[in-house]
Amino acid sequence: MTDQPRMEAVHYGIPVAYLGHEGAMLALGHHDPKRVLAAFDAHTRRDGETVAGYADYLTPRWAVFRDPAPEYDGCMWTADWCDPDAPGAQPVTLLDL
Repeated sequence: MTDQPRMEAVHYGIPVAYLGHEGAMLALGHHDPKRVLAAFDAHTRRDGETVAGYADYLTPRWAVFRDPAPEYDGCMWTADWCDPDAPGAQPVTLLDL
């Protein structure tokens, strides 16, 4: 299990990364919705996209991060949703479009 996954970038002090191929994004920690949405928007703008106006799609969750299985070559980590009291649980904010 990893202590903290490596994320793709940090915007406004919030580590962020894309999650999967469906456009979902993940931020480490639970943050003020405006601030985390600004971090997600800064991350998507590098690809010419924007997520401004999607605050209703933010969800605070908890996840346990672990090293990926060898067959997932190139993947930095995997995350399993969990309860807050699970061993190794970390707060995250999910933007699921």
